[in-house]
Amino acid sequence: MSRLIGMGAAVDITPSRDQVVLFEPKADVPVSDQPALHDLLLGTPLRQLLRPTRWLVPIVGVSGVFLPGHPLGLIGPVVLALFGLISLGVTARAVRFVPRAELDALGASLPRQVRLDDGDLRRSGRVVGIRLPDEDQWLAARLPVTDVMMLGRLRRLWVFGPSQGGRIGLLVPGGSGPHVARLASAPPAGAKPVPEPVPSAEWPPPPRDDPAVQLEFRRRLRPYLIAMALLVAVLGWMTVDALVINPVRPGVSDLLWRFLMPFFGVSALILLIEIVRTVRASRATRWACTRVVVVDPPVRLVFETWKSRVRVDASGDEMAVAGPAALVLAVSESEQLWLIGKPGSRRSKAVGIPEVPAVGRAQVIR
Repeated sequence: MSRLIGMGAAVDITPSRDQVVLFEPKADVPVSDQPALHDLLLGTPLRQLLRPTRWLVPIVGVSGVFLPGHPLGLIGPVVLALFGLISLGVTARAVRFVPRAELDALGASLPRQVRLDDGDLRRSGRVVGIRLPDEDQWLAARLPVTDVMMLGRLRRLWVFGPSQGGRIGLLVPGGSGPHVARLASAPPAGAKPVPEPVPSAEWPPPPRDDPAVQLEFRRRLRPYLIAMALLVAVLGWMTVDALVINPVRPGVSDLLWRFLMPFFGVSALILLIEIVRTVRASRATRWACTRVVVVDPPVRLVFETWKSRVRVDASGDEMAVAGPAALVLAVSESEQLWLIGKPGSRRSKAVGIPEVPAVGRAQVIR
C-alpha cells in the first residue's frame, strides 16, 4: 500500500488505477491554443538529433584529433569521431522532418480522441498501424516501445489533422509524443494485432516489478552507461598518449593534465552518481503518493526535460519536479505526485507514475 508520510502523520491517499490522471489534450481547443501540446508538436522532428549523448562522441573524437602528436595517438579519437558521425547520420536519416507549413496545419486543428477495438492496433517490426474507425483509414508510424506499451494498455489515443500533405498528429497518453504519421488505406504489410497486457493483480505494482517503470529506468540508464564507457575510454587514451606514445610534450601534457583530465574526471564522477541513483531507484519496493498544488506551471527546460514547481499539501514543502513531459504534465493535470521509495526525506527523489513509462526527479526547494 502506498502511504504519504509528510513531515507528520501517515495518511493513506492511494488513488485507484482508474483515478490515475495522465496528460491529455482538450477536445474543443485547437492545438496551437494549448501551449504545452503545441510546444511538444513543434519540437517533434528534431527531438532525436538534439539528444546530448548523440553529440558527445563526435565532439570528443574530433577535438581529440588535435591533441596527440604521434600517428598512433590518432586511432582512438578518429574511431570515436567516425562512430559518432555515423550514428548521427543514421539518426538523421530515420527522422522524418515535417515542413513548417504542415506543422502549422496540424496546430490549427482540433484534437479528437480515438478508442481502439480488437484489431485496430497492429504492428510490423517497429511500424505500428492504427485504424481510425470513424474515418475508415489507417495511420502508420514508427513509434517508440513506450508508446506501443501505453497504446496496448489504454486502447486510446488523440489525433489532430490531417494536413494537406496527408500527415496526421497523434498523442498517446503517457507516451513520448506527439508524433507525426501518414494516413494509409491499409495497415502495414504483415502487421499483427498487439495484444492487451494483463494488468498487475497488485495495485500499485512495486516499482521494481512494474514493467513500464522498469522499461523507463533502463532507457534512462543506457545513455549514462554509454557516456561513462566513452569517458573511461577517452581518459585511458589520453593517459596512454601522454605517458607512453609521446611523453615529451611539455606544453600539451600540461594542458592535458591541468584542464582536460580534471574535466573528464569530474564528468565521470557525476555520471557514476547518476548511475547509482538510477539503479537504487529501480530497485524500490514501494510508492508514496501525495496531493500537491501547482505553484509554477510546467515549462520546457532543455531537449525532452520539463520542470514544474509544486507544493505538498501534507507538509507545505515546495518541490521542483523535473522529467519527461508525460510525467511533469500529468503531475500538473492530476495534482498527484508519486514518489518512488521511502517518503519523508528531503533529498532528491525519483518520481513516476505506476504502469507508465515516465520517470523523473523531485527535490525539496523550501
